[in-house]
Amino acid sequence: MPTVMTAGSWAALDADGAAAAARAIAAGLPGVGFAGVEDGPVVDGRVWQRAYFACAGRRYALVPGGRVRLGFDVDRFVPTAGQAASYAQSAAEYGMRGDLHEYLRGMGGSAGAVLSPPRAAVLPTLLVAVDPVELGELVDWDDEDEDAGDDDGDVGAAEVRAAEAALAEVGARLATPDEWEYACGAGVGTLFRWGGEYPGETDPYTTADGPQQAPNRFGLRIAYDPYVSELTSEPGTMTGGDGGEATCGGYGAFLAWLPLASAYRSTPAEDVLADYLGEAWVRPVIDVAPAPA
Repeated sequence: MPTVMTAGSWAALDADGAAAAARAIAAGLPGVGFAGVEDGPVVDGRVWQRAYFACAGRRYALVPGGRVRLGFDVDRFVPTAGQAASYAQSAAEYGMRGDLHEYLRGMGGSAGAVLSPPRAAVLPTLLVAVDPVELGELVDWDDEDEDAGDDDGDVGAAEVRAAEAALAEVGARLATPDEWEYACGAGVGTLFRWGGEYPGETDPYTTADGPQQAPNRFGLRIAYDPYVSELTSEPGTMTGGDGGEATCGGYGAFLAWLPLASAYRSTPAEDVLADYLGEAWVRPVIDVAPAPA
């Protein structure tokens, strides 16, 4: 099994070194092929090299592992004037309890939505699918309807099991909530993977040229459309979107963009989650090296 590739060790590689390391990774994983490297953003004065792979018709990118920082520090968050005004208007119109910071902690009647708290985690080195996959590509809905009574009382559990079984056939699995969060935000610490702001009084669905459309540091197309809610390995926990609820409902700019925050996690009520499942997405990952002890 290859050793863990941390963000620091990967960042030290130039294009040739990254290509050599990526080829070695692909050589050690059955069914995985090396698909190239490309220049990404400049991180701490060095060009980040994005490494791509192919497996079972899907494109993957390398996401380093090791000890990482996750979550968002709500207590230190200072909203812009526009963000504060947008939330205040939404709160007044829709009867949300508490101030903006309470809402971000999941205390403002946000239907189970919350920004995960700041914390350290130790994660495996992964290949992460560049694009999400529709749950319907992996799950036979007729079979799931028949098995609904065996769902152990957790809405989405049967679908997660079915998706995991389908992905296991090609050596993949679903991302955990922590793996998804790090793959999205790359540990940057800002509200969104691209920074702390969004383009004015807009929503991410109709802003075709917004920052959410660009790939992230690792080369992933992730947290780009609030309608693309991604189901994780933890049944009932969704990331990357709110199913379009805030955008479609006209809740205001801040709440429309918030579901694209890297630390955003939604745990909808069971009846709401059941409605989401038919349009849910997932993010396959392939293990490269286990999390270090």
